[in-house]
Amino acid sequence: EYDFIPLPFCLPTEWKTFKRYWDEHGHKSKWIIKPPASARGIGIKVIHKLNQIPKKRSIIIQKYLASPYLINERKFDLRVYVYVSSYDPLRIYVYNNGLVRFATSKYSHSSKSLSNRYAHLTNYSVNKNSDSYIKNEDESSIDSHKWGITSLWRYLEIGGVDVNAIKAKINAIIIKTIITSVPTVTSLSKANCTYRHTCHELFGFDIFLDQNLKPWLIEVNISPSLHTSSTLDKHIKYGLVRDVFNTAGYMVPDPNNKSTRPSATDSPKRISTQLNTEQDDISDRLLYFNPGLSLSTDEKFKHSAFAQKCWDANFISTITDRLTPDDARVLMKFEDEVSRSGDLELIFPTESSSKYLKYFAHPNYYDILLLQWRKKYAKDPQKGFTRLQKMAENKFQFQRGGAQNGSTWLRRTTHKPVIKTSTVSMDTKRTNEKPGENTRKPAHFTKKEIAATVLKERGTMIANSKTTSKTEVSLVMYRPPLPTPTSTASRFNRSQKPRSLIRSAPVTITDNLPTRTNPHR
Repeated sequence: EYDFIPLPFCLPTEWKTFKRYWDEHGHKSKWIIKPPASARGIGIKVIHKLNQIPKKRSIIIQKYLASPYLINERKFDLRVYVYVSSYDPLRIYVYNNGLVRFATSKYSHSSKSLSNRYAHLTNYSVNKNSDSYIKNEDESSIDSHKWGITSLWRYLEIGGVDVNAIKAKINAIIIKTIITSVPTVTSLSKANCTYRHTCHELFGFDIFLDQNLKPWLIEVNISPSLHTSSTLDKHIKYGLVRDVFNTAGYMVPDPNNKSTRPSATDSPKRISTQLNTEQDDISDRLLYFNPGLSLSTDEKFKHSAFAQKCWDANFISTITDRLTPDDARVLMKFEDEVSRSGDLELIFPTESSSKYLKYFAHPNYYDILLLQWRKKYAKDPQKGFTRLQKMAENKFQFQRGGAQNGSTWLRRTTHKPVIKTSTVSMDTKRTNEKPGENTRKPAHFTKKEIAATVLKERGTMIANSKTTSKTEVSLVMYRPPLPTPTSTASRFNRSQKPRSLIRSAPVTITDNLPTRTNPHR
């Protein structure tokens, strides 16, 4: 499942394990050494002897992929830009363009060439110093040592290569890699971030293609360079930055309105207070607070039900049948975000992403919700959007209570209910009350009468079967609390003309949001 990573070891911590592997097979292979917390190719070298490995210094040593796919007899790698807009729920985008970086010297399998960094390393920071380096002045050019990824796909397609299959494999690598970080990131986010929306990141995935065009993950950069040293860089990175800001929902402050520009002395708390005043409907707490912080009792029961049966495919497919206000808020924000994403392609969640649930330690409720939503409306996305639009018109997302159609998600229990109950017995005879008693023995009804009562009262029937001719049945009576009135207008409205957050950005903004900085980013 994770055979896309060249075998790595962290030295000196894993020295014994590495030495054992070296003695068995490693001495026949080439290895690449990388110092920790470094960049721009500094300290990287390829070795094939044990005495070339530092014994005390901390390094990462990885099996060298010695059979690369070559173009013009030169090795290359891909820089793929990945934007994770949220970890809970998980949302992953891949930019539709990126960089292809070539080594400037011809590749050689000979061990004598390992000292030639221009043949074995593809880092731009290394190869730009070569006398033979050709700078790219045309974004569509393939006559230089740096291409756009779209140019590479065209080149491979001309050669009869199935480019879509390669893209699918790269996307699978990205999704699996990000999922491995979810438990750590979400736990730290909950512990240190007031708002879950502040936890988002732009990554640079370095992908290598071997001679069989199989993608391999070389490394993941948490701070990919956005410097622009050529026309190609500007073409790719300007659009990338624009779409990241738009997808994140960043709003440019109005330079002509000083009241909307927080000063350097303003504290985050003061800024948040300013933006949460009654006239500012930009940061309605129900929309910008972390999902799950203001759940009603009914919503908590729904979360609990799907958490317990998260591996039951048939059961989780019903999660979108009856949406709660909290569900609606999450889905509205998700659909709005996707509509602003521009050239960032959503790769998780999609209608085919359910196969990745098995890689989660425990699937998150909101991940299941988004996956099933995309799956349900994959063939007709407008139908799902229309459903949310109707909810927004009724301000359903601002309510505090049960799901749609008045249905509830009270969990089933076999112990004494905490909610007021009444008891009935399946017998047609009635027992008379004795004089002086303040309580009445259970009334006796037929099964049809009991079923009718349950449906009429919209309660939850909990049956405890007994070996006797009678069965005691408890009716748990539940009525969801009334929705809390709110004056905040719905922002899930696409009837207005699109406008850009950043110049030239192809994004749709919901309603007339004030142009000021979102403090939760």
